[in-house]
Amino acid sequence: MLNGTNPSVGKGTVRQGLEDAAVIGGIAGVSSLIAAGPQWPPEADALWTALLAGLIGGLIAYARARHIQALSKR
Repeated sequence: MLNGTNPSVGKGTVRQGLEDAAVIGGIAGVSSLIAAGPQWPPEADALWTALLAGLIGGLIAYARARHIQALSKR
């Protein structure tokens, strides 16, 4: 993640999650627009995929900033 190397860089946990969600969603959005080709308006599937990718990235960044472990080691 973007804030993954040092999550305590003076930002709040929600801010870290929102920033990562915006950046990852933007990257996924531009990538899906490039993959869709030069048609306008873009298909809803491409934008929905970018939105979900951004949401996942934001949730992961928030969890890392709060030191939430989703998976336990066995």
